[in-house]
Amino acid sequence: MSGVEVGDVDNAIEPILSLHKACLEAGNNESGSAPRTLAVGIPGSAWQNMNPSAQKLCNDMNEALENFASSSYEGRLSFVKFPFSYARDDPKWSSDGLHFSPQGYEFIGTELAKSVKKILDTPIN
Repeated sequence: MSGVEVGDVDNAIEPILSLHKACLEAGNNESGSAPRTLAVGIPGSAWQNMNPSAQKLCNDMNEALENFASSSYEGRLSFVKFPFSYARDDPKWSSDGLHFSPQGYEFIGTELAKSVKKILDTPIN
């Protein structure tokens, strides 16, 4: 990847946005309430730390996800930043700098559960 092209973000983000749109437009769920989705920010990585173009693409995608969530579907689409940054010696990351360790996956689950609970406890306007 020599550089981030203008279309890269649009090409990369469109399938993610399409999935959220499909879920949100599917109609009411069994309880009669409108469906909700949670968009989780894309995490950093060792590769992004070494490649500014990759880091820019990730940051731009996270910004696009956050903007989409804040401007669409009347509060039924929520965005949360990824719960932790990449750090080389952080035990939440595996040694390859891309994947998470078991501790990292546990942390992600715990943090995302808090976000899901907050969403479920918040009435839709």
